[in-house]
Amino acid sequence: MIVSCVSNASAPLLPELKEWLEQSDRVVAVDGGLDTCMNISCVPDLVVGDGDSMSREAQRYAKSLGWQPAPKEKDQSDFELALEAISEWPASRVRAFQSLDDRWDYNFDAFLAASQKSFPLEFWTERSLSFILNSQNSIFKWPRPEFAEIQWTGRLSVFPLSSRFSVEAKGLKWPISWKAQSLPCRSLSNEISGRELELQLLEGALAVLFERKI
Repeated sequence: MIVSCVSNASAPLLPELKEWLEQSDRVVAVDGGLDTCMNISCVPDLVVGDGDSMSREAQRYAKSLGWQPAPKEKDQSDFELALEAISEWPASRVRAFQSLDDRWDYNFDAFLAASQKSFPLEFWTERSLSFILNSQNSIFKWPRPEFAEIQWTGRLSVFPLSSRFSVEAKGLKWPISWKAQSLPCRSLSNEISGRELELQLLEGALAVLFERKI
C-alpha cells in the first residue's frame, strides 16, 4: 500500500504532486495540507490536525469528510498524529509532501518522528528526496526503478537522527564507514561514483538526502 501525506509547508508545489496523489492507495491531509488537496482536486481518505492552518472553507470541507479536530494544546505535532494513523495501515511506502520548508525546527522534528516508525518514509521537496534509515529499514539501495524518470545530480548527504549510530556504504566517491557515540555530529556530503549505491545502517537512525536537478 502506497500512502501519501500532504502537509502545509510554505514550499513550492511539486509539479508531479497531483499525479502522484492519484497513484496513491490512500492520501492523508495534514491540517492545512487539506487546502493543497482542494486546490488540485484531490479528495483525501483521512484528515488529521487541529485546524489551526486550515482555511475556513477547508475546515467546513474537513467536517464533511468526518474530520475530528485534534486538541490545539498537545505534545505531538499534526504530522506525528498523521504518522500514528498511518501506522494502523499495511503501508509499504509512505511519501510526505509539503512537509519541509525553511523552518528547520519543524523539519528536524518531522525527521525524528519518522525515524521511530517501521514503514519506509520519503520526504519530497522541489530540490530533494530524503529517506529515513532505522532498525526496521536498515538497508538502502540506489537506483530504484520508481525514480527512473526523475533527474538527479548524483550528490547526497547523510546525517544522524540518533545519539549512537553506525553506517557503512558502497558505491560512493569517498568511502564511508561512519560510527559515533554521541551528538552533535555533522552531516556528511558525498557523490555516487558507480552505477549502484548501498547503505547499511548498523545502529541508530539516519536521514539520507538526494539532490534533484531543477
